[in-house]
Amino acid sequence: MLIKLPLPSQSLIPMETKLLVFVIVFVAAEVSALKCYNCVSKSPNITCFTPINVTSIPLQNCSKLSVNISQFIDTQHVSPIYIQEAMNATEYQCVFYTRKYMNNITQVGRGCLPKTHSVNACQALQYAGGAGSFNLTECNVCDHDNCNSSASTFQSYGIWCAILAMIYILQK
Repeated sequence: MLIKLPLPSQSLIPMETKLLVFVIVFVAAEVSALKCYNCVSKSPNITCFTPINVTSIPLQNCSKLSVNISQFIDTQHVSPIYIQEAMNATEYQCVFYTRKYMNNITQVGRGCLPKTHSVNACQALQYAGGAGSFNLTECNVCDHDNCNSSASTFQSYGIWCAILAMIYILQK
């Protein structure tokens, strides 16, 4: 009895099944992707400033295909290690920041940035413009949907976490 085994280049899985699995994985990734408000504006255009009109600011699904770090960071002034880690990132975070430029212009930005191990998003934003071009006066990161709508969201989320942790500890 002769058993015919497939050659290594042949696949036992039909092309339709492979395509279906790819579509399911892609859709699941988009559905489960972190969603962040995405905007950048400089005064006097205050579209992105707090409080924002959440109906006029788009939500972005954070993924390798949608995140554009150069929207927020001048990549020439950031560590090449950060750039490499950002390009390989699989996790993302929402960011909200305020920059004060030397010419009295204020910039506010909201969006997705990759989570990296060597440099956090606020550090990357701080050094992104080179020395002396701006001061990063506020920067917050978070990792749940729509969390970068206002600065107070970050504070209230942290307060709630602290309260819940205290309740948990006191119950033991």
